[in-house]
Amino acid sequence: MYQRGFAGSVAMTTAAHQEVACLSPTQRRLRARRAVEASVGTDVAHAEEVLGYSLAGGKGMRALIAHTCGDYCQLPLDVCDKIAAAIEMIHVACLVHDDVVDDAETRRHQASTNCQYGNPSAVLIGDFLYSRASQLLCDAGSLRLMAKLADATNLLAQGELIQLANAGTLQRTDVYLDMIWRKTAALFAVAAEAGATVVGDEQLAARLHVFGREAGLAFQIGDDCIDYEGREDEIGKNPGGDFAEGKVTMPFLCALELADERQQRELHELFKCREQSGSFAQARSILEEVGALEKARQKVSEHVALAVRQLEQIPNREHVGQLHQIAEAMLARNR
Repeated sequence: MYQRGFAGSVAMTTAAHQEVACLSPTQRRLRARRAVEASVGTDVAHAEEVLGYSLAGGKGMRALIAHTCGDYCQLPLDVCDKIAAAIEMIHVACLVHDDVVDDAETRRHQASTNCQYGNPSAVLIGDFLYSRASQLLCDAGSLRLMAKLADATNLLAQGELIQLANAGTLQRTDVYLDMIWRKTAALFAVAAEAGATVVGDEQLAARLHVFGREAGLAFQIGDDCIDYEGREDEIGKNPGGDFAEGKVTMPFLCALELADERQQRELHELFKCREQSGSFAQARSILEEVGALEKARQKVSEHVALAVRQLEQIPNREHVGQLHQIAEAMLARNR
């Protein structure tokens, strides 16, 4: 019923795997969520409380990609569960640590972990999640996958450091794209290629890596657009937070490119005075005037198209339709 895959991992044969109906995205998210919950148990009551709080909410997009692609590669579902859970833990750990760095007050429509429990607890719970993720990856049985996830986690830290170093400066577009590749898209990419890595199909892994990378870039640029367009009740944090913190994202970069000299001067001045009341509203008005948000949304569409192109070059199974839906969701959240 099973055959040995890459690095001693177990892959389900085609005949056996077809006995299992393709799971829905909701079922995949639920399996990943249950795997996370089953893996973070501890006899430290305070840790249990902070973990439960930190893990609440979230769409589990990275976990969904990992689970879908692992299932596509005919991994046993329990292995898909563990990989998806490990990736979700890494993502949440990164968010918790980011909120400490940013001194954020909200996350996912509630007080951030650091605001609720203090910075020391938030830092330690992030460390706890990273270590538990490593334990789950050991169970998956692929040293190659562990190495790739270690690289992605390292890139996450590098991306955040690039963002921190550039806060308050008008960095170039290439610096921004490099930053979001590291801090966001790298984990999307390894989530997508995880299953193919475990079974040792490097050609498929390369294609799914590109799918995940482009989907991740689309996700982050779309998120940066929402910061300029969304309402607090929609995005779970104050609109304009990135602007106030001195983070220059794709919408603002597009505005600088499209603006005339007068508008550019105004944008530079507003950015210098970004913490003053009304600065964000005036900057957003200029972005709308020059069509910067439309151009940024077009960038999202371009990255989604590149992601979908990779799906056209792999064998078609029911899972591919779900991956198309995931890519299209990047567009839907950006309209």
